[in-house]
Amino acid sequence: MITTLDLPQEIVTQAQDVATARKTTFQALVVEGLRAVLRAAVPSTTSEQALARLRAGYHLGGGKPLSRDEASAR
Repeated sequence: MITTLDLPQEIVTQAQDVATARKTTFQALVVEGLRAVLRAAVPSTTSEQALARLRAGYHLGGGKPLSRDEASAR
């Protein structure tokens, strides 16, 4: 997919230098950077949702616990 971005020249120059040093392309460097940002953004939302579920707790069904004899009879 072809996308046009308006980037500051200083950033482009630095990115090209880093890409050259890593023996990769400018495009690969941009994709790597975007993936890193997206990866970092996902866990914060996921961890917040997980903590909310833990705080709410889970209803596992059942009523009062069985006595020892009732559990053995099953």
